[in-house]
Amino acid sequence: LWIGTYGGLDRFDSARSAFVTYRHDPERAGSLPSNTILSVLETGSGALLVGTDRGLSISADGRQTFETIGARERGLGADPDVTA
Repeated sequence: LWIGTYGGLDRFDSARSAFVTYRHDPERAGSLPSNTILSVLETGSGALLVGTDRGLSISADGRQTFETIGARERGLGADPDVTA
């Protein structure tokens, strides 16, 4: 179960009955671009698409490392809110 919040992305691990939280970390490449999570979709192949207020992030393995697709890295201005 994935839950997007204004404090990061939470994943409930039912096997351990515990939450794991993924947050923006400016010191770590591959972290989420923001803690404001607006939408979440897990694909059938296990990839995770995460909409934030700073663009769309994709995690191919569905967890640890996120690649962000945003406007800033392309020199196109402000990143869009991805709500769906």
